[in-house]
Amino acid sequence: RPLHEAGARLFVISNSSRRSGNTLQKLEPMGFDPSWFSGVMTSGEITHQQLLTRADPAFKAMGTRCLHFTWSGRGAIPLDGLGLTTVATAAEADFVLCHGTEAVNGPGGGGDDADADAA
Repeated sequence: RPLHEAGARLFVISNSSRRSGNTLQKLEPMGFDPSWFSGVMTSGEITHQQLLTRADPAFKAMGTRCLHFTWSGRGAIPLDGLGLTTVATAAEADFVLCHGTEAVNGPGGGGDDADADAA
């Protein structure tokens, strides 16, 4: 609060694998007013934007078939709108996308509580 009241521009930079959209609301129960912040950026948002635009040559060359490690208890990270196909094994994948460590998001985006070691 003191930084906000002093006129500082405040930003949240987080290594959360989730997109930025709801990050500020999650701070409210901890005593932070979302209106104090000018913006938020998460690693999940950066990854989503890079996979969406494919502007970086490394992302452009990655292919579309991914082995997706995600969360189970906290809810799987959705890949909607990215044009990706989730696969069940590393042998089928063009790349591995690691949003979490609890589950493998299987073919069709099921977010199964599969053993990540089996992938």
